[in-house]
Amino acid sequence: MRVAARSAQEIVGLVLAAGSSRRMGEGHNKLLEVVGGKPLVCWPVAALREAGVARIVVVLGFEAEAVRRVLPDDVECVEPADWAEGMGASLASGARAIAAQTGPKAVLVCVGDLPGLRASEVTRVIEAYAADPDDRSICVPCFEGREGHPVLFGAAHLAALCELRGDRGGRAILTAHSERVRRIALPTASVVHDLDTRADLDAWLG
Repeated sequence: MRVAARSAQEIVGLVLAAGSSRRMGEGHNKLLEVVGGKPLVCWPVAALREAGVARIVVVLGFEAEAVRRVLPDDVECVEPADWAEGMGASLASGARAIAAQTGPKAVLVCVGDLPGLRASEVTRVIEAYAADPDDRSICVPCFEGREGHPVLFGAAHLAALCELRGDRGGRAILTAHSERVRRIALPTASVVHDLDTRADLDAWLG
């Protein structure tokens, strides 16, 4: 088995799918919009799974039951009471669910609205970690200088992820440990191309 493939089995994927889609317009949950034949939220889940990530945790919030119904049966769903407080609260809930079981080597955090994300890009992030599997490492995919997802946090950062609050996401951890950040330059925009607004969605579909 290749090193990257073995490493993928030791990594837990954490997909953030709790947001209320306010910028998409009233009555629309962007994660349920059909893009390329399947709901938007299913794209990052599929990319992680195809890259060899065996355990995937999805954090739910807005219209949780509807989102749960479109997900594969073998993903784990977490529905925190404080999801509406923001990304930090969602991240922390997912991280605590992961920490409650056997500790992973790393956590691969991804937003739920990346329709172009592919397994090959996830694998590049895992390979960057596998080349020097320091549990203090943070691996970030980038396109033309823009940082994207999924972001890999070595196990040493799991406790800090569990302590996040409100709308303050993982950026604070990257800033505090900037010397541990490895940036992986990728040739495609998929890792940074999330869909926030109706115009974003229409442009993608068009």
